[in-house]
Amino acid sequence: MALGSEPDWAYLPVPVISSILDKLPEPVDHLWFGAVCKQWQSVSKDCILAKQRWSKLLPMLMIPTEKYTTTERRLYSVAEGKIYNVELQVPDCERFGSSCLGWLATVDESSYVTLLNPFKNGITIRLPPIDPLQPYHEGFDYYIYKFILSADPASTPNDYVVVAIYGMNKKLAFIRAGDRSWRHVKIQMISDIIFYNGLVYAVGHRGLIACFNVKDGNSIESELANVRILAPNMDPPRYSDRAYLVESSGGDLLYVHRKLDKNEDYILQITDHFKVYKLRLHEQSGKVMERVELESLGDDTLFVGDNNSMSVSAANFPGCQPNSIYFTHDYIDCTRFNNFYQPHDVGIFNVKDGTFGQHYTLKPLDKKMPPVLWIVPPFQRK
Repeated sequence: MALGSEPDWAYLPVPVISSILDKLPEPVDHLWFGAVCKQWQSVSKDCILAKQRWSKLLPMLMIPTEKYTTTERRLYSVAEGKIYNVELQVPDCERFGSSCLGWLATVDESSYVTLLNPFKNGITIRLPPIDPLQPYHEGFDYYIYKFILSADPASTPNDYVVVAIYGMNKKLAFIRAGDRSWRHVKIQMISDIIFYNGLVYAVGHRGLIACFNVKDGNSIESELANVRILAPNMDPPRYSDRAYLVESSGGDLLYVHRKLDKNEDYILQITDHFKVYKLRLHEQSGKVMERVELESLGDDTLFVGDNNSMSVSAANFPGCQPNSIYFTHDYIDCTRFNNFYQPHDVGIFNVKDGTFGQHYTLKPLDKKMPPVLWIVPPFQRK
């Protein structure tokens, strides 16, 4: 490059480009970075693969836009404490049936389920009715409590499974790519589900742990016969207003207990505390041998709410608070959101000292919108 000429950014040394990428914590930044030129895209792809070896990416908070329309959202980075000027197009609904791998779920009055990916030009997958015998004519936005995916349908359109918690009794059902109907699992009052070691694990509000196989090869007409109870309800009884299952960054299965209490005005419920247990599983039977209460998560950070429960190693994400639980408002058991009862309970719980902090401060108008939720913007491989 001649003295005084404009710099040719495409030919910056690779170590320089890599050092810039290392300072970009969010997937959205990497997508924009790789769009500059082919050289930057190549280095960005290598960085993406390295990050994917960490197994987990940092979720972002999907929040209302300043226009407060029900069909647009923006992204908030908890690591950087800033709002990204990206408008995502979403369906008009009171709430989403959670998020997983960048996808959202909605359900209509006939119980048809639709998966939507706002990061991939709003592509949708329409699934059969999850409960065709019980269509919902009111409050159907609340019918799906949570769903999880075995794989990204955009990457493997013919090989993925959707598992959902649905209905007033929080029943379970799943559907494979290409199936014409859902298969229902004979357990209920479930609070959370997770794919772990090739199986689906489920947890109830009183600590029941069960697992089942969604790839067992049974015909679609047959009932699922291999549900296994790995642990009964806790004794002495301990009721969780929300219970979660999370895989730690080290591969352990964690059971997270969330307890609510009334706020200082004795009107609204807010999170009172969390407790985290490591589940020690029998190597052959998979039975829960012991629940070991943890006083520390180490470098791990958990993200729970209307999303697939997940953990990351905070050491990989500057600005992410370790040994903490980032949570959003996800309890909708008693009533739909309205002018009085609005989504309000978001924050950070420090596992070591039991204190609370904030990752995002809800504005008054935020509370009149569908609740904020965690979502992971996908890296796109070219």
